[in-house]
Amino acid sequence: MNATHPSADPAVFVEHGEREAGLGYIWARMIAPEMAFEAQRWRQAHARKRRHRLRGDAIMIAAPLLALILAWSGATAWWLAPAVAAGGIWLGLRLRRSRRVDGRRLRTLLIAAACEHLGGLTYQRVAARRVEFDHHVELALVPRYGVALVEDFFAGSHRGQNFRMVEAQLRDGGRRVFHGLLVEIDLELGLTGSITVRHCRNDDRSALPGTGNLAHVPGSPVVLKSDPMFHRRFDIFANDEASARELLGPRFRAALMHLADRWGATPWQTGHAWGKLMIAMPGEGDPFEPRSVATGTFDPAGDLRLLLEELSLPYRIIDTFAGIDPDTGRRLRA
Repeated sequence: MNATHPSADPAVFVEHGEREAGLGYIWARMIAPEMAFEAQRWRQAHARKRRHRLRGDAIMIAAPLLALILAWSGATAWWLAPAVAAGGIWLGLRLRRSRRVDGRRLRTLLIAAACEHLGGLTYQRVAARRVEFDHHVELALVPRYGVALVEDFFAGSHRGQNFRMVEAQLRDGGRRVFHGLLVEIDLELGLTGSITVRHCRNDDRSALPGTGNLAHVPGSPVVLKSDPMFHRRFDIFANDEASARELLGPRFRAALMHLADRWGATPWQTGHAWGKLMIAMPGEGDPFEPRSVATGTFDPAGDLRLLLEELSLPYRIIDTFAGIDPDTGRRLRA
């Protein structure tokens, strides 16, 4: 696999659509000057990885052959044959599984560019910041926990609404009970009570993996008879049914269905209480790591687009409640 993108110049960003307006200028100012060095570093890292794989393959072939020679030769060291074969295979596998390319530098560049493009977004990479997630627990969006380890902290404001988005690991008694994104948006909608919405089934009504581990939800089930398609994938719980029906209007249901399509077979939850809309999105690994690290193809422009999709979640939700189409910026029809 090539270490660089086969068709795109990493020093140039071609804007696609209104949502990327101005991103080319940010790219030219903040990212393009670093791309020549970054692309060279990427090629060198992948060349090392290929060499390690070739050496690993050679050792995995040679070690069993050497073991057979020792066993058949009648030498006094014939008893070492199993150890030679096992040790060679182990070493070969270690070489083949050598570390991936270090994407931290590219990650930092792309996050800075994405924050500037979205506007009103600040970022901190932290490991010991104390952040409370009590509201998420009370709505049963995440399990109860003892220790919260925060890794990435984003905070911002859009259309006068403050929000935060955190990559966090929640642990209880040494056991990890949640890892993923936790979002909290200040939305003063005048609603009372607590409302929890769970994405817990596929479109064919089959249960998503992991839904059996969810905590007990406060409130009673709410059924929207006017939208059976929504209930194919979501369950609603509330202690104020009128508020739940007001929150889950057509626009918000459409936004949740869009998220369900985008996030696939992941059991995520959202809820509203105390003037805040909260989302818990479980996941493995670093959600903001450039995709190039996993694919081995150096595609920083594609990485930036995916990163913007992740970071734009609070903006899209706020736009939806403001009656704005988050894709076009135009007013939604009532």
